[in-house]
Amino acid sequence: MTEGQNLGLKSKKILLCVRGPDTKRFLNGMLTADLSKSLDQSPSCGRSFLLTSKGKLLAEVLFYCPSQNEAWLIVRKEDEAILASTLQKYLIADQVELLPPQEIEVLSLFQSEFDQIEKIQNRNSLGQEKMFQAFSVNENIVLPLGLLSSTHVEVLLKNQISFQQITESQLWDFYFKAGQPFWGRDLLVDDLILEFPLSDSVSFDKGCYVGQETVARGTFRGKVNKVFARFEKELPVGEFLNDAGELVGYVRSSHNGQSLGLVKISALEGHLPFKIEALVNEKTYRGQR
Repeated sequence: MTEGQNLGLKSKKILLCVRGPDTKRFLNGMLTADLSKSLDQSPSCGRSFLLTSKGKLLAEVLFYCPSQNEAWLIVRKEDEAILASTLQKYLIADQVELLPPQEIEVLSLFQSEFDQIEKIQNRNSLGQEKMFQAFSVNENIVLPLGLLSSTHVEVLLKNQISFQQITESQLWDFYFKAGQPFWGRDLLVDDLILEFPLSDSVSFDKGCYVGQETVARGTFRGKVNKVFARFEKELPVGEFLNDAGELVGYVRSSHNGQSLGLVKISALEGHLPFKIEALVNEKTYRGQR
C-alpha cells in the first residue's frame, strides 16, 4: 500500500435520523454506547451496537450527532429493517421523531490524510468507550473512528474525494492487523457481544439499555466460554478441533496463512500447533502450545 494517500472502499448504507427533546434518553435506552456524552459534545461520532435482551447482537451502528437533539444512525442495508422496527417498538412516550430511512454513500478510509485527525479529542484507553469529534471537509462529514488504524475514518459523501480502492484481500489484512471482527463476516447476528473485543463501543457506567443486564453480569462475573482470536494459521471456515478431536473453536474467516474466529477459553492453555492471540478480560493472551 502506498503511503500518503487515501485508501479505502465506497459503499451504500442506510441512515436513520432520530431527533427531538428526548433523543438522549431514548437512544441511551437502546444502544450500547453512551450517546448522552456524544450529544452533549456535538458534532461527535462513534460506534455502538443494538442488542437483544439477552445481550446478543442485532446490528452494528455508526452514529453521528450533529446537535444536542439529533442523532444519525448508520447501518448496512441488511440491518435497516431490524434497527427501524426495534426503535419503533420501544418508542412509547419519548418525544422523538424517527425520520424515514434514506440511502447514503459512505467512503470508508482505513488510511487517510485529513489534517484534522491530529486534533481529535477524547482518545480513550482500552476498555473505555471511544468517542471522537466529527468535522466537515468540502461539505463531506468525516467521522473518525480509529478502529482499524489511527487514521481510519468513515466519510458521509456529498462531494467526491480522491482515493485508491483497496482489494478484499487488503481489507481482510486491515481487520486482522487491528484484531477486529468484521460485521457480517466475523461478527454475526446472535453472537454474544462479550465474546468480542468491542468494549470501546459499550458503556459500563450509564443507565439501563436493552441487553445491559446480561452485559453487566458477564462483565463482573466473567461468564463467557469463548473469545475472539487471531490464529497464525489459515484454517477452514467452521468448527475446528484439537489433536484429540475436541472442539476448540469456530473459524469465521481465513486469508493468506491467517484466520479470525472464536476459541474456547478452556483451550487456550491446551496444545495448539500454531500461534494464537486472544483478548481475555481485557488482557491479551499470546501463546503457542
